[in-house]
Amino acid sequence: MDMGNQFMFVAGQLSIGLALLAVAFAAGRLLDRRHLRLLAERETLYAHIGCHQIRPPDGTGGQDVFLVAGSVVMGCDYFKLYVGRIFNLVGGNIDIFEGVLQRARREAQLRMIEQAAAYGAGTIWNTRFETASIGGPRGGLTVEVLCYGTAIRD
Repeated sequence: MDMGNQFMFVAGQLSIGLALLAVAFAAGRLLDRRHLRLLAERETLYAHIGCHQIRPPDGTGGQDVFLVAGSVVMGCDYFKLYVGRIFNLVGGNIDIFEGVLQRARREAQLRMIEQAAAYGAGTIWNTRFETASIGGPRGGLTVEVLCYGTAIRD
């Protein structure tokens, strides 16, 4: 293979990579915005349900008390993963991944609140979050967020 063909091959590979990054950026941005809009709508719908991080007050033992939980597994798009890996080379705070984690926490909490609403609860006490990373070192950023608490039917 002569130098001209090698250059064309490398340029073609680079073009494909850049095109994939552009598509991933556009699709990821569109899906993120849509998910954020849906989260805001659902949060407004369930704003009447109180969600507290402290223990339930004394005297709630005789009421209908039950465990509620919401879980979500959320992945990172190719563009965020690529940019995050570049930032990871220098260390420090990687802002591009924070949005994924924030959306995952909001989604898990909403799923928990929706479960409480289905049971007729008006308040959730002792809310906690658990987070786990899924995938190996070569995989993408995929996290599971579990939100759970003690719901009390009013």
